[in-house]
Amino acid sequence: MRKKSRWYIYPILFVVIGFGIFIAVYDIQVPKTTVQKDISYDKLQK
Repeated sequence: MRKKSRWYIYPILFVVIGFGIFIAVYDIQVPKTTVQKDISYDKLQK
């Protein structure tokens, strides 16, 4: 049971780490436009 429940932890860790790296790289590349995109996105939702 423990070995079977262990394997699906790694994909979740991989996704979380990959997502964190993606956000970090995206923030470094586009630091100013992210705020503008968030504001325009909020306007589109409303």
